[in-house]
Amino acid sequence: MLFYRVKDEFDKKPMFIKKRNGIEYWSIYVGGELFTANEVALRHLKPEYLYPVEVNLRKTKFVFGARMPMPDASITAIQTKKNEEEISNEMVKNIVDFVAAAGRPQSERKRGVVRVCKSQSGSVAHG
Repeated sequence: MLFYRVKDEFDKKPMFIKKRNGIEYWSIYVGGELFTANEVALRHLKPEYLYPVEVNLRKTKFVFGARMPMPDASITAIQTKKNEEEISNEMVKNIVDFVAAAGRPQSERKRGVVRVCKSQSGSVAHG
């Protein structure tokens, strides 16, 4: 299963949890702790403190509230791909037009215009 592991050099760094009724709740990053992608998104964790790994879910355990891999777990680091493809001026213009059209009332929007935008998962049509 895909987890995001805290880098050892960021052990004991402060981690903001939430703010409720004017009170801020803080915790710390624990070196080697594992987070799911959903936890990273919900807790707004700093991506520079984490790196993706593949670990069997059954080879993890909770130690004092932190999910850690077991000593016999096979941990495989995942290489992240950087999107180095340039965005053309035409694509930028289409994106700007699409965003501008979203702010207009429904009656003023252009009908029948389909724009194709590149994403990491492939081409996506917007209209």
